[in-house]
Amino acid sequence: MKRAIILGALCVTVIFTSTACSKSTQTSGSSASPTASASASTTASPTLQLSSAPTATVVSGDTATIALVVSGIKIVAPDGDTSGKTGHFHVFIDKDPVPAGTVIPKTPGIVHTPDNPIHLTGLTDGDHKLVIVLGDGVHRRIGDSQVTQSIKITGPTVHLTAPATVAAGQTLTVTATVEGVKLVKAADDTSHKDGSTGHLHIFVNKDPVTPGGAPIPSGDPAILHTAATTTEIPAALLKAGENTIWVELGYADHTPFNPEIVDKVVVTVTPPASAPVTATATATSTATATSTATP
Repeated sequence: MKRAIILGALCVTVIFTSTACSKSTQTSGSSASPTASASASTTASPTLQLSSAPTATVVSGDTATIALVVSGIKIVAPDGDTSGKTGHFHVFIDKDPVPAGTVIPKTPGIVHTPDNPIHLTGLTDGDHKLVIVLGDGVHRRIGDSQVTQSIKITGPTVHLTAPATVAAGQTLTVTATVEGVKLVKAADDTSHKDGSTGHLHIFVNKDPVTPGGAPIPSGDPAILHTAATTTEIPAALLKAGENTIWVELGYADHTPFNPEIVDKVVVTVTPPASAPVTATATATSTATATSTATP
């Protein structure tokens, strides 16, 4: 299922309107009194505007949802297109955005996504400043338009960290930082779903479960249940390329917290390092050399 975060929705109305006008003058002919002709062209910058719902500035849990309507550009996953006709969203969390034309880095605190609505997960307790801009297929910022929104996260929260890459065949270590909830094994949890205690569920290349539905499954090797903050993910669960790892807080009965408490990381599995190649040369009687590669 497509990721849908049902949590203290934050709906931001964003309107970008910017018009760039250029004028050029060309002289033609070789007469003593040349005539000049001027032409002007107007190109509208992409605009974002959404929604008619009230803007939420205080959010329960750790996830903010921003729904957008876009015009003047097609929103797609990053695909290398630099024409300015397609692009995706970039959300700077407690950071100043890069200038127009600058490549937006993939670092903590900057969300790259083509999703609409945008789901910002793993926000820490307290006040945050969000700045939303557009970027092209190589993550280069498009135009100067931006929107700034302040929000307050009231928790509880979970924040997941992991290395950006891991070699194929290696286990992956992820670490969760939890605020506002005490981690307890499900068998030992007697809180009766009052929100004070719970445990973690690690989803490997699977979407987390939406609150209000069935309990988070047990017995699925790609869904790890744990009360520990550090989890080892077996290499067999990982695939070559990008892997999305979610963490979700659940009650003793394995149903998700409501409001939902989630975060995710994307980890790239790289090919294993190739073995060194040693070349030996053998001279022949005709003065030619034959090379034999030893893996």
